[in-house]
Amino acid sequence: MRYRPFLFICYLFISAVFSPLYAESLIIGGTGTDLGTFKLLIEEFSKSHPHDEIKILPSMGSSGGIKALKHQKIQLALTSRPLKSTEISSELQIIHYADTPLVFAVADTLVQQNVSKSQVNHIYTGTLKQWPDGSPVRPILRPFQDSDSKILINTMSEFQTSFIRSYQRRGIPVALTDQDSADMIASVPGAIGTSTLSLILSENRPIKALKLDGIAATIENLINKTYPMYKKLYFVYNENNKPQIVDAFIHFIYSEKGQSILLNTGHLTIR
Repeated sequence: MRYRPFLFICYLFISAVFSPLYAESLIIGGTGTDLGTFKLLIEEFSKSHPHDEIKILPSMGSSGGIKALKHQKIQLALTSRPLKSTEISSELQIIHYADTPLVFAVADTLVQQNVSKSQVNHIYTGTLKQWPDGSPVRPILRPFQDSDSKILINTMSEFQTSFIRSYQRRGIPVALTDQDSADMIASVPGAIGTSTLSLILSENRPIKALKLDGIAATIENLINKTYPMYKKLYFVYNENNKPQIVDAFIHFIYSEKGQSILLNTGHLTIR
């Protein structure tokens, strides 16, 4: 009996000294599209991995995330596009985990609920200057090479000319990141710009997705192919520089709880 207190003290000492050795850290970065969703995933994952540390960086774009991964600054990159030919290597593994609707969004306070492709065309050429309630129409652009811009052009071919011309108009702001775009849409009176259903839901933004030609941007309408615009979402890791926590976190993403979080934040999951 006299040895039990001593053994218990030894156990506490060993636990305190050696437990941190088994703790791991993970840094995630890349496109801003799913930063909000991954914060929710991390929060839930950490409940069962309290000693591990996961940090998610502010938006650095898909290209920035892949570059950071290659330079071993992060261990998991989030992208809204496949790898470019110049980025492909035998070490990098890319997984398509979900799709989310790409939407035209406006502030919650705007009465507008729908926008037609014809209206979009007139908005970006500058011929549609007012919403039906009389408020000014103020388009928010994304960089021309951004994935949002490419999806718009590829999905709405009739929109291509007016979209290209919009960059030649003076005074139209260009949002560099997904978060910048959401900030501008929420704060600029009458603003309309692109966002994603996943960002709006996961970050609780005071903006709303407009119907496109009367079709709502829902997962159901992605499945039945009536809603045309969506972003493909990927994560990328380096097989040669992958701590065990990466495998554990990816396993959690595909668990029932992880898939539920994705579904509730506007994702069509890919298994």
